[in-house]
Amino acid sequence: MSAPAPTTPPQPPGRPQPAEPYQGYSSGTALEIRRIGQWTHTGIEERRRLVIQDANAWAQFWSELGVGERPEVDFSRELVIAVASGQQRTGGFSIAVEQVSQKQGDLTIRVVETGPGRNCVTTSELTQPVEVVAVPQAGPRSWSFTEGKTAPDCR
Repeated sequence: MSAPAPTTPPQPPGRPQPAEPYQGYSSGTALEIRRIGQWTHTGIEERRRLVIQDANAWAQFWSELGVGERPEVDFSRELVIAVASGQQRTGGFSIAVEQVSQKQGDLTIRVVETGPGRNCVTTSELTQPVEVVAVPQAGPRSWSFTEGKTAPDCR
């Protein structure tokens, strides 16, 4: 016969109750990300957040991107996520898809934009940061993007 599982005794009034475990912004299942590419000089001058689910949309986006030969994507198995920062006044900017998670058919895509921080040396050229990734095709009903920004301090 096994011993009963321990229980947490009730706390006296006025004492704080034990905290619940931390739940992140997305409690869905994290999807594996396959990075297709990240560029700083592209043909995409405006800010974009895209979920591409078919070959025609992929071909159109890739022709606007202007970075070489288009990689093959099997849209029966994957979908593509493309994020663009828009045109920036200097170098030192980048964008990345940090996490993609799915919960009950809804995708949540975490994007982080990085800009030059204090004391950072940058080039004085226009840049257009873009990242493109693929994730397993999970037949999303909807999707949303969450945004983060960071700027390292260059000392």
